[in-house]
Amino acid sequence: MDSQDFKGGEAFAMFGGVELDLRSATIVQDEVVIDASALFGGVDIQVPESWNVIVEGHGIFGGYEDKTLHAMPENARPRVVITGSAVFGGVVVKN
Repeated sequence: MDSQDFKGGEAFAMFGGVELDLRSATIVQDEVVIDASALFGGVDIQVPESWNVIVEGHGIFGGYEDKTLHAMPENARPRVVITGSAVFGGVVVKN
């Protein structure tokens, strides 16, 4: 995705997968939310290294993994909050 004003969104995978590549996108707002959930499937999200990513999702018999680099202060902007759940599946966020 190469949006110049990404405002967040939703990704849901059931018995399959979603690949969301946001490395070419930019954010105008201070904070956006992405709701990423997987049920017997997987969601892979790639974000730019310049985004401050906060992963708040949780796994239930699955995994919710933050593989991003955390070289910035916690209050750095833009801030991207990743929420959701992984039930018998997985969500991975990486740079």
